[in-house]
Amino acid sequence: MKTTTVEVTREHIELGQRCDPCNCPVALAIKAARPDLEPYVSEECVSFDLDEDVEDTAVYLNSWVSSKIGTFDANLGMVPFSFEIELPEAR
Repeated sequence: MKTTTVEVTREHIELGQRCDPCNCPVALAIKAARPDLEPYVSEECVSFDLDEDVEDTAVYLNSWVSSKIGTFDANLGMVPFSFEIELPEAR
């Protein structure tokens, strides 16, 4: 695992899709920070399918980031923000 700062920008927010775990603003921001990963974002965690032979890797989000995702999904807006997360090394 590697600590990564993820910047959710206005562009990620504008392009992001509500209730879409692969294309929400947080998923887009993780992809921008780590293009080698394909995140699947829920309100509680981010999952990565790193290898067909290995179970998905999940990383839990802190409650502050989770609340931002919930607010966006409820169509209540989002402003740019950043957060740190432990992301897996790509295989």
